[in-house]
Amino acid sequence: MELEAPREARMSGLTLGVDCGITGAFAVLDADGTLIAVDDLPIIRSGKLGWIDADTLTSRLIEIRAGRELRATVERVHAMPRNGSQAAFSQGATLGAASWPLCRSCAFLLSW
Repeated sequence: MELEAPREARMSGLTLGVDCGITGAFAVLDADGTLIAVDDLPIIRSGKLGWIDADTLTSRLIEIRAGRELRATVERVHAMPRNGSQAAFSQGATLGAASWPLCRSCAFLLSW
């Protein structure tokens, strides 16, 4: 499902791309395509478990955004045959954890 940003949002502001997952990353470009930021997603670890640190990601996005319009495209994750239920759960959990900071930082979601 793709949503179209308002015309004025497409012409200005920042664009965020998010690759969900424990080994995922994000990148932010300005309106003329200049790379503003690129970084690994912040991760919290406890033994073998790991999850996206939504609070740190939110703070980072708010800092980068600095009051400007922020449009986001997030990797569409889904279960794969033979991947197992644990992998499907992990993908869903990281998608949710990556999506929450977008809401908190007032990003306009363009697509999944």
